[in-house]
Amino acid sequence: MDALMPALVAVAVTEIGGKVQKGVRVFSLKGGEGGVFAALMLSSAIYYSVAAFGGAAISHMLNSNAKLLFMAMSLVFAGVPMLLTVKPVVAKKGGFAGSFIYFVNNQFADASAFILLAIAVRTDTPFVGLVGGLFGIAVVAAAPILLGQNWPEDKILTQIRRLVGLAIILLAVAMALRALRLV
Repeated sequence: MDALMPALVAVAVTEIGGKVQKGVRVFSLKGGEGGVFAALMLSSAIYYSVAAFGGAAISHMLNSNAKLLFMAMSLVFAGVPMLLTVKPVVAKKGGFAGSFIYFVNNQFADASAFILLAIAVRTDTPFVGLVGGLFGIAVVAAAPILLGQNWPEDKILTQIRRLVGLAIILLAVAMALRALRLV
């Protein structure tokens, strides 16, 4: 259970205002909210499964300090892009067919999968981390669908995303210093 909440929180926090959440918003406005949600969950299940079970496969090769440093590195790779502006998403049609390719392409090198890999390496519980990650992405995806017209402006989400990104980077630096035994 030590992987469930960290995975859920890490995935949810790193996806706030990102490509995935903006994609869900734009594609669901074109219609077929259930299909958009299903497309995201399917692509997430594929990538997160590979990440979680890959992390479990390499977990035994690292000592505890290396695992902590690996986790810090994944947080840096998640936090730095959060400081940048996310390009707007353009959707021609909604639903599953319109959004699945978008999610597959944008989640391929996504930071949340890398974080799940690091959590699986650190905790050696890939299935629990996978479930936590899927819950986290579901929360992020459900928010723009449920809020509909009450969804906040991109400016607000960008500012929140940058603050969270800065906090994640600071956390990663603290973890790295602890792993290197400098603190």
